[in-house]
Amino acid sequence: MDERQLLVYVLTKQFNKTDDEVAELIYNSDGTLKEDAGDVILHVNAEKVAKMKKDATTKFDDGYKKAQKEVMERAEKIFKEKTGFTEDAADFESLLDGFLKAKPTTKLTDDDVKKHPAFLALENSRVPKSDYESLKAEYDNFRVSAQREKIIQKIQDKAWALTEARNPVLSDNPIVAKTRRDDFLRKFSDFDYEFVGDEVVVLKEGKRIEDSQGNHKTFNSLVDELAQTSFDFKKQDGKDTPKTPPRFGAGKMTSEEYYQRLSQEKDPQKRVELQNAYRNQ
Repeated sequence: MDERQLLVYVLTKQFNKTDDEVAELIYNSDGTLKEDAGDVILHVNAEKVAKMKKDATTKFDDGYKKAQKEVMERAEKIFKEKTGFTEDAADFESLLDGFLKAKPTTKLTDDDVKKHPAFLALENSRVPKSDYESLKAEYDNFRVSAQREKIIQKIQDKAWALTEARNPVLSDNPIVAKTRRDDFLRKFSDFDYEFVGDEVVVLKEGKRIEDSQGNHKTFNSLVDELAQTSFDFKKQDGKDTPKTPPRFGAGKMTSEEYYQRLSQEKDPQKRVELQNAYRNQ
């Protein structure tokens, strides 16, 4: 099995598509791999994940509504059997209202109410509070998890856009390239994020992350830092060598001068150049 056959085989299993459908997505008519094959694979995978989440939520909601309906129908049946009150009603509450209006008004004690067939029918048929709270907690956790996954996906897309703009060196093998990219983006799952306008605030254990000088570490700085340990970057002429940073002024920068300039510089590209200049002096 050659490299193309292996890639097509993996993707047909991953996305439940035929060999021809996969080949049409990522290969040109002459058999060469499309330049945007990686992005196409990521897009198809994202659509698959989104559909799975939507289906899971729909099934959960449908199941809960069905169970709730069955409980109320059972309560109405038991109530009618116990009381002999057979008038139809839109729901159990309306049925109970109709029954009370049809009965002569008498003063009942709390104990009388608890012994009443309507009360007993509802009590025996209801969902126990502990089961309801457990089910609700499970659903809430599912929603929180789904929301975090959505945020992490947004963060990873933003991080890759910043990194890709710097021309990272990737393997010619699409599987190896995707693995390296996924390993890099997975690092962003170790943090939490808040959105303040257009700014992304990076958090760790509920606190914003800072550099060694106590300054706020921006999202762009975090991307630069993680990218530097994950990729080499191409020079503007296309060679796979690290970019030679410009020097800043005469002589070496002191650590005090470096951190002062780094905290004042807002342009992400210039911050990277400053970091490289200080590291390579």
